[in-house]
Formats: sequence, C-alpha cells, structure tokens
Amino acid sequence: CYEDLRTREARKQLFRRPTLQRYDCVIAEVALLHFRGPFGDHVVRDEIDYLLALNDPDARTDLSDERTTVRLLPADQDRIVDLQGDFSVLRVPKPNPDLVYVEHVLGATYKKSPQDVATATAVWRQLADAALDRAETNDALRKLRRYLASG
Repeated sequence: CYEDLRTREARKQLFRRPTLQRYDCVIAEVALLHFRGPFGDHVVRDEIDYLLALNDPDARTDLSDERTTVRLLPADQDRIVDLQGDFSVLRVPKPNPDLVYVEHVLGATYKKSPQDVATATAVWRQLADAALDRAETNDALRKLRRYLASG
C-alpha cells in the first residue's frame, strides 16, 4: 500500500507539466475508500481535496485546469466492467502509436498492439458512460468528504 501511495504521488506531478494535452480520468469510488483501512480517513479526505482542486477549472487553484477532467464511478456501478487492475490509454502524437499502460499485481506493462489499444478504449468508454459527469463528481466527492469528516 505504501508503494501505491508513492506511485500516486509521483503521478500527481503529471498535472503540472505544461506539455499536458488532455487528461480524462475515471476513478472508482471504492478505490478511494480502499485507503481508509490502512491509512485512515484523513488520507482519503486529502485525496478528495486534491481531486476537487484538480477537477474544478473555476477554482483558480494552481491545480485547476480545463485540460483535466476527473469523473467518479459510483460504488453501485463499479462492477460494470470486471477490471483486473488500473489502466491508462495513452494517446500520443503521430507518428508514434497509441498505447495502453496496465497496472497489475506484479507491476505494470505497456501494451502496444492496435487490438489491445482498441479493447482498452472500448472498456474506457463503458467506464466513462457509467461515471458521473464533472459537476456530479464534484458534488459526490464533497458529500463523501463530509461523511468521512463526520467520523
């Protein structure tokens, strides 16, 4: 779990890069709650605060950016696709091929075949269709934060 936190902290640096073109993310509500047990509610509240700052382009924080969208997959929708781990579809400038970054229990792998990219893109669309939109996500994150703060 500590390695997960370090990896996620390193990933946060991505959002400060001026070369970022677009970043769309779907986060399962259960993934946020996963850290409650080993680290406590304060860690989840901090993560929610970070996501809200990142996801609200009107907030005018050093993190908010209209190039970034975070959407929440509610807990009652998290079985829409049976995922074996986290994944990212990376769209890169041509002539480079798009690729998929897959995280799993033994580490991570890059998949480059057009078929793998197409499969991951189809799964991404299913997740995106089931996820809340930006405003609904922000409302749900605020509600979850209040719940965690109430103890």
